[in-house]
Amino acid sequence: MLYRKRLASFLLCLALVACTSQSTKPPDPAALQRSAALSRIADATHQSGFNGIVLIADAQQILLERAYGRLSPLSDEPLRVDSVFRLASISKQVTAILVMQEVGAGRLTLDETLGMSWPDFPNADARTVTLRQLLMHTSGLPNPDDVVGFYNAENAGKGHMRSAAQSVCSQPLKQKPGEKFEYNNCDYLVLGALLEKITGSDYETLVRARMFSPSVMVTAGVYSPDTRALANHAQGVVDGKSDGVVNPAAYGAAGGLFGTARDVWQLNRAFAAGRLIDEPAREAMTRPNQWGAALGVWSYMLKTTKGRVIR
Repeated sequence: MLYRKRLASFLLCLALVACTSQSTKPPDPAALQRSAALSRIADATHQSGFNGIVLIADAQQILLERAYGRLSPLSDEPLRVDSVFRLASISKQVTAILVMQEVGAGRLTLDETLGMSWPDFPNADARTVTLRQLLMHTSGLPNPDDVVGFYNAENAGKGHMRSAAQSVCSQPLKQKPGEKFEYNNCDYLVLGALLEKITGSDYETLVRARMFSPSVMVTAGVYSPDTRALANHAQGVVDGKSDGVVNPAAYGAAGGLFGTARDVWQLNRAFAAGRLIDEPAREAMTRPNQWGAALGVWSYMLKTTKGRVIR
């Protein structure tokens, strides 16, 4: 019994020594220098007029996360690193990944026409549009931006995308499919409605199960009429006007997601690590057309300081 007490005391001393040695371990000078440099960059960005979240990270960890400014132009409440933002057209990246998952499962192909999977789509000309053209904004579909009040719809809940796809987005084509690039939310409203049609699940269910969960996007969500007044929701300014005048749920698969800056980092980590789609699908998704538009993302060629080309 005495032996056991002495052994326990000895192990406790070892644990205390280990904890003490860890707590007194001098910080890495290189890490401190990097942190200070990143802080200076973030502060200088804010001083030049930027308000928002600065998040700098590598594939493994966040190196700097800092909030600047107020929660909204009309509020004195400070912005926080866990403040929620409209993810806007980052939603298109999410939708494109969902489409690529269906392609990987063999239920869709990028160059099949809309009419192959949606044979009764109301506009016969639009049935000739390929899924790749929808993903790359070369479909020629009409644009909901041209419809007064479209983004103010109060009832933009479940069923909204199917309704929009079969009404606003099924009007006469603006140009021949594949002929011209035009950034267009109808492309992704139609894709979102198509995903719901072929999977039998609503868009929110698909996004939560296939995107938010594997990406560990713990704060992210899909707007509905009930989520317009989220707590700690940042309010931005678009073209000199508050973006609170629209109903973000009306954007559906084209722009109807919300989340934090950390959620966006988690999404891109999961994408790069292959947790959402495999390498060939990622390569196809990031290959740009002549306008720089890839499948749900923009793709640019950059050169490092050593001259290496990256994309």
